[in-house]
Amino acid sequence: KYTKLNFIYYLFKYSVYRMMPEYYKLSISSPQDTSSDSDATQCANEIIATIKMREKYVYKRTVSEKDDPNLIAFKSKYRTDPFSFHAPPKALDEGVSCSWKDGVICVSGVGSSMTALNYDEFANDLKWFYFTVCRGKKQDTFCSKRIKIIETCFNLYVTMNQDIEETSEKEDSMDFYRATKVDNHIHGGSAMTQKELLTFIKNKLIAEGDRIVTEKGDTLAQCCARSGITDPNSLFAERLGVDTTSKMFHRFDNFNDSGDNFFGSGEINSIFMKTNNLLKGEYIASLQRDTVFERVSRSASHYAIEPRLSIKGVNDKEWQQMSHFFCSQRLVEEKHAPVGQLVKWMIQIPRLVNAYMGKKYNSFGQMLHRIFDPMIEATLHPEDHPELHIFLAHIGGFDCVDDESIYDDLLQTKHILPDDFTETQNPPYSYWCFYIAANLRALNHLRELRGLNVFTFKPHCGESGETHHLATGYLLADSINHGINLVNNSVLTYLYYLSQVGMALCPISNDSLFVKFKNSPVGQFFKLGLRLSLNTDDPLQFHNSEHPLVEEYLVSKKLFELTNIDLSEIARNSVLISNFDHDIKVSWLGDQYWKPSILDANDANKSNVPAMRCDYRQNSLIQELKYIVQLSQNVIRRANIALDKREQSKSDENGLTVFVIAGQTFSV
Repeated sequence: KYTKLNFIYYLFKYSVYRMMPEYYKLSISSPQDTSSDSDATQCANEIIATIKMREKYVYKRTVSEKDDPNLIAFKSKYRTDPFSFHAPPKALDEGVSCSWKDGVICVSGVGSSMTALNYDEFANDLKWFYFTVCRGKKQDTFCSKRIKIIETCFNLYVTMNQDIEETSEKEDSMDFYRATKVDNHIHGGSAMTQKELLTFIKNKLIAEGDRIVTEKGDTLAQCCARSGITDPNSLFAERLGVDTTSKMFHRFDNFNDSGDNFFGSGEINSIFMKTNNLLKGEYIASLQRDTVFERVSRSASHYAIEPRLSIKGVNDKEWQQMSHFFCSQRLVEEKHAPVGQLVKWMIQIPRLVNAYMGKKYNSFGQMLHRIFDPMIEATLHPEDHPELHIFLAHIGGFDCVDDESIYDDLLQTKHILPDDFTETQNPPYSYWCFYIAANLRALNHLRELRGLNVFTFKPHCGESGETHHLATGYLLADSINHGINLVNNSVLTYLYYLSQVGMALCPISNDSLFVKFKNSPVGQFFKLGLRLSLNTDDPLQFHNSEHPLVEEYLVSKKLFELTNIDLSEIARNSVLISNFDHDIKVSWLGDQYWKPSILDANDANKSNVPAMRCDYRQNSLIQELKYIVQLSQNVIRRANIALDKREQSKSDENGLTVFVIAGQTFSV
């Protein structure tokens, strides 16, 4: 009954695209009879139930993008002609309509079979998941042990195979610098570096110093003079005042203030970084379009970005104003590269009830209506909202942002419906995320009926604050931004691994705000096999080089002792969890990138990740899934927990039962 470690020398002749070299493979055989380990059986059962619970909440297209020629053609039109109106590929069936019920959009009518998510059901699921599974002692022991085994196996794999990997890497035509990297987590308002911003301000002050830039009739030179800037040549980074300092560590409020007061003045920030000013956002658009996009396009390190724009629900015309800004300023990379190949926009929704309730909106429900009603209307009647229809075609997903370090409860003591929520204190994180995710799910369903692009949900989650944010994120999010707090809960870490939930980590940002490099779990997360990427967050405040994303990778390489192959694996993850179109991902990773099998999906000549590394990762993941299924099979039958009703009755050619869990298919 003792676990045996067998070191077996395997010969694999071929991978999908190229010959795989011989390498040492670690196989762990478990005891055949595990029925006496009731604690492990219970934990495995709960883990499988939670994985299936996640599938209930996270939206999945009925037809994948790669199999939908109408959607591919629609997206292609917006890449070749980005600011013309292109009608949806499909007309809605008669009788399809949308209505609101208890804060959630309901899509009904012929051809619409999706049931709206219910908050009470979600609250019960989350309570069971968090209090029973995430915080259980037996569950913590079980998952901690599994995590240690996985990490130990990876260390052994590297020890035995590093030389073979390095030789294999040299045989392909790719290296880390030429492998595509996506900055999955970058805020549009701070996507530029300090040098880029200073150069831009200096040039504008010299060329347009006499230009009127405020409602009061002040010129740019007059505004700068009030901030002590009389000589453009005297501008330097320290005077800009956006560098992070020790005063910002665990003080997110101080960090936010620094980004709003250039040269100690909110006025300069408003002129150069806002869209609702006299210039109608001309300067910030130019900074993004002509400075940031150009830098990305000219980089020899092959990277792309997913910057954010904010929608807050503070007025009825917010979407109209933002879409007009986007279209009039032509905020795509058309001057420097094919549209949609370097930039994919996201929308961030700040959790700012504490700032806006009673001032900008009168209830949480009113805010939700202002965020989602315009998108519903533009989906139902795009010809009446052409600019918003165009804007939405260039959006990949939604984020939910703000300071997580402020304490909040898992759920409200007594549930208050959104239309009745008028308090000036922020509702819990789970409340915010549920109503955004539930309504995105309904909107996505409606857009899929019309053959339009759909949106992912990728909230800020686990940067700081309560661990239960990560439980909410696991159930609701396609992937998350940050996630370093996973290190505090082994159950959540194990689940994020099994489900391969994407995590957009920002180690340099974390070092300034919440977790110092010496305590960072990034290296541990990578060894475990979490689907993580490295990102800049706010280059304006955190980075010092001309290429912030490459800086992020190289700093992590030194600090966490990563190899170029490790960096390439992380870069590949960044493409997989990004919102870029299917055919763009094909050009970056190969035409099999979408396959669930990590090995089958990899093309080493595009990713620079050797086939043997992907084979190891895939076998490690399947081994864990098989282990928990073997432990839980009897309990599954007694509790009638369906792994997949269509697959559960199947058998493979050897008579073994076929299971589908977390997107992986295997026999037991």
